[in-house]
Parts: sequence; structure tokens; C-alpha cells
Amino acid sequence: MKYQAQAYQDRFVARILNYKRNGFFLDIGSCDAISCNNTCCFEELGWQGICIEKNPAHNESYAKRTCKYINADATQIDYEKVLENAPKRIDYLSIDVDELSTTILMMLPLNIFSFNVITIEHDHYIHGDKYRSTQREILKDKYILLCEDVLVPLSHDTKPNCSFEDWWVHKDIPVIEKMFLKKAYPKEIIEIWQNL
Repeated sequence: MKYQAQAYQDRFVARILNYKRNGFFLDIGSCDAISCNNTCCFEELGWQGICIEKNPAHNESYAKRTCKYINADATQIDYEKVLENAPKRIDYLSIDVDELSTTILMMLPLNIFSFNVITIEHDHYIHGDKYRSTQREILKDKYILLCEDVLVPLSHDTKPNCSFEDWWVHKDIPVIEKMFLKKAYPKEIIEIWQNL
């Protein structure tokens, strides 16, 4: 697989789901179709899915993808309608829309759809607990916070130890104690898991 995600989210998902074939994803704030994209590598495994990106500058890049692409403001979408042909249990949800990530999470029909794996941005290093605490409250009953406060990769133009995302798995997904990590860099998470 050719991984593209900027912070190893695709490697995380692939590892958790044991390189599952023919899965389904919902990628909100998908940016470019290939470069730094969290879901494009899964199409190599026969996955289907939906990418939502507001910036029209990325429209042409989606000609190379097989997913359904929606160029729209993620806060103006009827998610129940968009997901009407999706499985009720979606394999991967990626939410990367900066300070709107919590708003989007609250808009999703979580009473109808669930997810095997979720990566969601909270940018704690910028906003403190403003968004993170609400996200955790919404997700805590159905999901396990496996990688808490994932750190911005050192290759970015930020100070060290800046937490920006939480990585969750559905409570049905088997995990072991050594997989739980807090304030780790994405590359470090994957390297630790390779030895499990």
C-alpha cells in the first residue's frame, strides 16, 4: 500500500483493521485527493467511500480516485442523506476540519451509523480543551480512546509536544493494553505497534 496521510492516520487504520479489503470510509475535510490524504490508500484494497472537501482547488485531483467526491461546506451537508447507501457500520471516519471538527461530529447521525475507527482533530495545542472535551463526551460510550492527544509530527512548523488529534476505535474492535498510547508522535505509535 502507498500511504499518503500526513500524520500516519492511514497506517493506524490499516493496522487496526488488519489491512481489511472492501471497506468503507467517510473522509470529511479530505483536502487533496492524493497528497496528505487519509483515505486514498484504502482504494488499493477495494474500499469505497465519500470524500468531502470545501476548497474547489482540489476538485481536479479527485479524477484519480474512485470515491464519491463532494465539493461542499461540511457544515451544510445532510449526512443522513449522503450516507443513505453506506453500510451502517462504516470502517473509517476521518474528521479534519480544524475548529469545525466538533461541529461536524455533532451533525453526524451517530444513532444510525457507527465507525470501526475514528481519527478526529481537536488541535488542543491551539484551542486548549474547547473542542476536545466535547468530542470525548460524545464518543466515550461507544468508542475506546486508543491514542490520546496524538502529537503533531515534528516535520510540521510547530513546537514539540503539540497534541492535535484523538484516535478512537469501536468497543467491538479487539485491542490490547500495550496499544493504548498518550501524547505520542504518529510515527512512534506505528513503530511501537510493529513489535506487538
